[in-house]
Amino acid sequence: MAQFYLHSMRSIKIGLTSVLFDVRVKILVEMFFGSYWGTIRNNTMKSASKYTEFLILAIIVIPVIYLLAIWAELPEEVPMHWNAKGQIDRYGSKNELVGLLFILNLPLYFILKYAPKIDPKKKISDAQLAGLRLVMHLFMSALA
Repeated sequence: MAQFYLHSMRSIKIGLTSVLFDVRVKILVEMFFGSYWGTIRNNTMKSASKYTEFLILAIIVIPVIYLLAIWAELPEEVPMHWNAKGQIDRYGSKNELVGLLFILNLPLYFILKYAPKIDPKKKISDAQLAGLRLVMHLFMSALA
């Protein structure tokens, strides 16, 4: 009986933890992006578009600035790829890091910016596109 009680209490604790995590994530998203989404809804799309572009360009530039700041401290050969076990299986020149930053971010920027202009169905709204672009650039900059 005690074992069942402990198991059910763990299940309740895990359930509550995931609910609390969901609530925390929603609160954080609302804190960081709440005013941003309010801007998109309440102001003209032109001003929101300028704000979005500035935010996206800042997200793209931050990894470049960080790389420039630590450039002198980097060794000539840096790990470039890890296998599933977490072991390094490819080294590359530190110059490849610069290329990696631009290969990841610049094509994505131009594709997500200009592809909707040639989309014949126009099913995605400007607000949805702004959110998608922001999330994709955050993800790609985190990878870089």
